[in-house]
Amino acid sequence: MADDRLPIIENEQNAQTPNRRGPQDNELDFEPVGCTSACCNPTSSLHRFLALIFMCLLGFGSYFCYDNPGALQDVFKKELNITTTQFTLIYSIYSWPNVVLCFLGGFLIDRVFGIRLGTVIYLFILLVGQLLFASGGILKTFWLMIVGRFIFGIGAESLAVAQNNYAVLWFKGKELNMVFGLQLSVARLGSTVNFWVMQPIYNYVKTYYPHNTIGVVLLLAAGTCVLSLLCALILGWMDKRAERILHRNLNPGGEIAKLSDITTFKITFWMVSVICVAYYVCVFPFIALGKGFFMEKFHLSPEEANSVNSILYLISAIASPLFGFIIDKTGRNVGWIFVATSATMGAHSLLAFTMLNPYVGMTLMGLSYSMLAASLWPLVALIIPEYQLGTAYGFCQSVQNLGLAVVTILSGLIVDKSHGDYIWLELFYLGWLTSKYPQLIVHTPSKTYFKYLVAFLATTVIYAYDRKTKGNLNMTPAQRVEYANATAAAATLTNAGDNAGSTNEYASDQEPLLNLGSSQGVKRDAEKCRDGKMQLIIGNKKDREEDLKIKHQSDDDQPDDIYDSQTGQMPVINDWRRHLLSEKDLESIRASSKLRTVFNIIQSVRKKVKNAFVAVLNIVEPFFKKITEKDPQVLKELNVNPNSQWVLGEDYYRLDGKAPKTIRHAMINVFNNVFNKRARVFFDFGQSWWPMYQFNRRQPGDYA
Repeated sequence: MADDRLPIIENEQNAQTPNRRGPQDNELDFEPVGCTSACCNPTSSLHRFLALIFMCLLGFGSYFCYDNPGALQDVFKKELNITTTQFTLIYSIYSWPNVVLCFLGGFLIDRVFGIRLGTVIYLFILLVGQLLFASGGILKTFWLMIVGRFIFGIGAESLAVAQNNYAVLWFKGKELNMVFGLQLSVARLGSTVNFWVMQPIYNYVKTYYPHNTIGVVLLLAAGTCVLSLLCALILGWMDKRAERILHRNLNPGGEIAKLSDITTFKITFWMVSVICVAYYVCVFPFIALGKGFFMEKFHLSPEEANSVNSILYLISAIASPLFGFIIDKTGRNVGWIFVATSATMGAHSLLAFTMLNPYVGMTLMGLSYSMLAASLWPLVALIIPEYQLGTAYGFCQSVQNLGLAVVTILSGLIVDKSHGDYIWLELFYLGWLTSKYPQLIVHTPSKTYFKYLVAFLATTVIYAYDRKTKGNLNMTPAQRVEYANATAAAATLTNAGDNAGSTNEYASDQEPLLNLGSSQGVKRDAEKCRDGKMQLIIGNKKDREEDLKIKHQSDDDQPDDIYDSQTGQMPVINDWRRHLLSEKDLESIRASSKLRTVFNIIQSVRKKVKNAFVAVLNIVEPFFKKITEKDPQVLKELNVNPNSQWVLGEDYYRLDGKAPKTIRHAMINVFNNVFNKRARVFFDFGQSWWPMYQFNRRQPGDYA
């Protein structure tokens, strides 16, 4: 990809400001003010990972308090005198408002609040909700607890959207998978600590406040929300400072997020949303009722049941950053999702149909959950533009909460109706992962339900669509870099209205460009030329020796004047390889078909693609527009009249080897100009395509 520090223009007088870079870039184009140590430098890794600490702690309080009821399930039901269905309402009411409000929360981050203010607002709402929840426990007022839980949910899920946006803002293109894993790790550490300490804290507090113990315990838990709020304030200050120092521009195109944007999201995004529902409803509702399940089936004590129930969070706290690091190095996110959904099915089957130690099944579920979270959520950042990320993550959270709200209530009903027989609950979760739930309930478990996995189906659609459209979701990291280069070059080509014809015309030529590919030689030579290490694409020594053996039809076979010798120019025959191109092909390059025709020429040339690809397209293209528009300055400089080689008003040039030397030299000079946007666009294409696009019609040795 072209260096962002070089303006992509035709001349230095029109140089524009280069693109602003985010905190993930390593080079400085400015002098930091104040403290200049690495921990204060927004571009340094140390500073970014310092921000990551506060970023991860944003969700600690939310996850700690979310599972307070799960850690005290038997206590809630006894002290508040509620049924299992009423108990699951505590979890369900958390999810219901976020079916809509979570989506709006993401939109508000994109359009109204911004990420910093939005994070603080959502954490404050979360804290208020937890305080009301605790007050309801103190007063033994169940409806007040429901109201508090409702408000808590509004803040918590919108906070998760803000946290994801922070991760993408600071780490996109770097360690994003690992960062998502670390965020999940710290969040799940909050849940794990909750399961470890809530029962002992309850037992301790009960000796001092025997009549409203549960309320006091919930009030103490609110302290973790205060910790997260302090982290939000510190992180907001760090982000504002980084934005000021780096002059960070998150939306250089000036696009504005709109609610209607959701209608333009790709099918891969919708499949990610389906996976969110199909997978998470088989994990979180199970954890909510897991304590009772382990006490009933495996005859464990409350403390032992909490320990087993928390193992998923403990495993994910350890494994999430590890899987994130591995996925950062290997890529192939879609493949990892396949493995994660398979392992989760196996974990539920072990817990449902065997008496194997429950730690085995929960450990497997924890590993698979970590794997899925580290591979699934970063896909959204690869699919959706940054200015729409809040809306996109908000929608994912919304559909996930819709599934959780419904499934949690159904889970409680199943346990009540089956009189505490949790085997039906496990069958329900397995059935949710399949499209044949009724058969699963009626018949004994078999290999049948492995064939109809909802998550598998959605993952398959993602893989197939991404492969068909030559997307980057299942690429390796190196391939994604190449893909980003090609995509940026294509965007520049589409917007190159100052150098050539209409945008639509060049947009229509992008598909032939992608289908063309280029050789390793083009990549090397193009990079050297772009970086100023070569004046011309002249091929390697073997190519030049072969050219000397050919009897050319040109009158310009050798550097035959002082200008050639002084500038190091090669003869035109080596610039363009015209002896390999037919006169008919060369003369047919017109405005409506010039690129498409050249693609056909290049495909026929094969081994000589290097010079034909770079020289024909990039030397001639800047002149097409000027000659077509009858630029008087060009006519004067080149001493061209309407009867010469140039045909005024038409978009082609006869490359027959008989052009005046002044014309040829002027064209080559434009080509060698590092500010030539058209040339740099094709350099980037030449660099980027080869590793990604291999076609069956090409055989080894087709290209040099």
